[in-house]
Amino acid sequence: MSTVKQLKKGQALILHAPFNPIPLHKVMKRKGFTYEAVKLKRRHWKVIYEKGDE
Repeated sequence: MSTVKQLKKGQALILHAPFNPIPLHKVMKRKGFTYEAVKLKRRHWKVIYEKGDE
């Protein structure tokens, strides 16, 4: 979360995970982020969180 705190409006965090991190989506939304989750393979998700207005 220390990296997340440093992001400014318009910056993004790209996360690669073996599953769709739905609980994290909720946390990031509360912190002002939007997200796009894409399943690339059976156990490979790419999630882009973008910082919006606070």
